[in-house]
Amino acid sequence: MNSSWLRIFLSSKLFSTVHLSTSIGAIATTVLFSQSVLAESFGGYCIAQKNENNLKQEAREMLSEKEQDLAVTAERKNSQYTITVDRTNGKQLLLQQAGEKNAIDQMTLAPEGGQITDLILGQDDWLWIDRNAIDYMMKVHFAEDTANFDSPVKLPELSAQPCHLLRRLFKKCTRGEYNYSPSLGSVFVSGYPTRSWVKQKYIHLEFISGKRKPIPELLEQATFIADVPEWNGALFRNTTGEALFYDGAVVIDLSQDFLKLQGGENFQDWEVKKTAGGRTFMGKFASRTVEDPLFLMELTPKPGFKPVYLPEYFERNWLEVFTLPQDPDLTLWIVTGKAIFAEIDRRTQILVSLSPLSSIPKWKLHDWMAKQDIESDNQAILFSIQNETNQEITDYLLRDITANTNCEVVLDFEQPIILKEPTD
Repeated sequence: MNSSWLRIFLSSKLFSTVHLSTSIGAIATTVLFSQSVLAESFGGYCIAQKNENNLKQEAREMLSEKEQDLAVTAERKNSQYTITVDRTNGKQLLLQQAGEKNAIDQMTLAPEGGQITDLILGQDDWLWIDRNAIDYMMKVHFAEDTANFDSPVKLPELSAQPCHLLRRLFKKCTRGEYNYSPSLGSVFVSGYPTRSWVKQKYIHLEFISGKRKPIPELLEQATFIADVPEWNGALFRNTTGEALFYDGAVVIDLSQDFLKLQGGENFQDWEVKKTAGGRTFMGKFASRTVEDPLFLMELTPKPGFKPVYLPEYFERNWLEVFTLPQDPDLTLWIVTGKAIFAEIDRRTQILVSLSPLSSIPKWKLHDWMAKQDIESDNQAILFSIQNETNQEITDYLLRDITANTNCEVVLDFEQPIILKEPTD
């Protein structure tokens, strides 16, 4: 069979949903679909196989573009300035003005901080410099005739766990947490002192405009989870699982709203995921066990939460959430190792299931800009099917249907499919 075809097993009674559970109800029949018939007959979303060579080439192009994006720009008094990282060493910053070939200032950071991995220019023109060992903050002056860098401020060096002298000597300590909140203009640093000679205690610090600010008592033992621009603040998780929201002045415990589960116990390992479509979700996304609750919430304004109801099918699976930026309906896609779900109007429906000997590798799953032609780009979800017998992997794209979309299988919200790798 030609590789541009997908083998689909299809039955209108294949899945039924009762009290959020999904069960297989009937033996499916094999049906083959052609691209032209499907594209003309249906609308919505479809699946297309991805050519491996093109996929690798686009991956290289995207990686190259991403490497060139480590820069920030600022408009000041009708002049544009750009701060970039010199990639020959990864430790030098260059300040350039639009129209000028040479840098008007440069700053080489101390080598022990490691490579620069991210830059964010925050309020009052303070630059956060994320490095893979120690972070810095630095004031940038954008005066037209004297634009320059100020002296960098080194943030405290902390480790993720208490790290004794011997581990420090052999550089076996894992660095602590360094997180920047654009909404608050603050850097939050947490962990254990790396140079302490006494019993190491967990500390949590906040820095704004290069200066340490007293952190609220409720956040002293908490961990930064995510910046939440729609709430103009940041989310933290306490050691016992409470969700704490901080707006720069006040800390609000949100646990009563969504974390109190059966028996009044907190769910401790929740995380936050942001999608390409601009939606934010809270839940357990990593490897799941039978003890993990079927818990997924979407953040809404004010602040607030909207539940997403998960089938019991999720109990033993990791899950990832996606929304496509160009999708007018902003459909929520939920992908697990064995199935793909969609949620519209609070209804979660399985659309794609895999055969028993196939699975979706999590490491091969991500958003993808699928280039259809020179004039149009369609956002897509790249997923793969791995044959668990021979470990072969086949790549696919899930995308919305447009006039230029290459489709092989159109998805139907009322009729789920079993997707199987093509055979020769």
